[in-house]
Amino acid sequence: MTAGRKRPPFWSTGLVSALLFLGSPIAPAQSPGTFTPTGSMITSRTGYTATLLPNGKVLIAGGGYPSPTVLASAELYDPASGIFTPTGDMTTGRAGHTATLLPNGKVLIAGGSTNTSALASAELYDPSTDKFSATGNMAHAGGGTAVLLANGTVLMAHDLVALSPATAEIYDPVTGTFSSAGNQLVEWSGTQQAPLLADGRVLLVICCTAEQVYDPASGTFAFTGAMTGVFEDGFASAMPATGKFLVTGGYAEEGGGISAGACLYDSTTGTFVATGNMNTARYYHTGTALGDGTVLVAGGQVGTRVYTATASAEIYDPAAGTI
Repeated sequence: MTAGRKRPPFWSTGLVSALLFLGSPIAPAQSPGTFTPTGSMITSRTGYTATLLPNGKVLIAGGGYPSPTVLASAELYDPASGIFTPTGDMTTGRAGHTATLLPNGKVLIAGGSTNTSALASAELYDPSTDKFSATGNMAHAGGGTAVLLANGTVLMAHDLVALSPATAEIYDPVTGTFSSAGNQLVEWSGTQQAPLLADGRVLLVICCTAEQVYDPASGTFAFTGAMTGVFEDGFASAMPATGKFLVTGGYAEEGGGISAGACLYDSTTGTFVATGNMNTARYYHTGTALGDGTVLVAGGQVGTRVYTATASAEIYDPAAGTI
């Protein structure tokens, strides 16, 4: 990491980029898209999670800004109306946590931290009741990256800020408990994404270092090729031969500021192609693929030199042409 770079609050580590799978493959010639404003969130927040629910709405949970505020509140975004509405509060205020949609339609919220301590607690959001309830605790407190595995369990890969060495755990929705998945091969801090590959393995993509693959069958991590040529604080990876991943914004290491740029990663060629810019330069925001093929980009931090949280949101349309 370049010397002198302004470090974010420790609880927001790992939430820099917005990484999304665009279900319909896009030819390189059609890659330019557009962003248009939509309704604003009820609360300005960063370091939160955004999860697409089976009913098409998006769950916005937790986060915090400015310090020392850490939020327990949550809200729902309705793509049909473009409006955010409040839903039940989490059992614990947290930021820098993970959120994973489970096969039963509930959302696992795990880890993260307050501004003073890391959290090992986890909870479940039930869309049918709009309520959160506690579930089993992780063995290790802190944040990281979570991904739903093909067998319905959840891999939680902890980051270096949370723990050294970087450990991993498996959450079983049937028992509501976490168990050890061993140590990762790379201790990391910053952006990480973990798409599920077609063969059931997980590709853990870490900025500025080697990538690794987790194999649930053997319960082990192995190195794979390194990714280059993307934003340090906003990168993408993709499942082989299955469409595009969208990367938006982030902190431009060499440019010295927040980026409004966006690009698409093509897993068939292993290359990134520029697409339309966002209306607002932002980082520590979220991006959520919606059911109609568009993408909701919301919140995060904005500004120059002095950064503030924003409630603004915009929609990316991959088929709309140039901005």
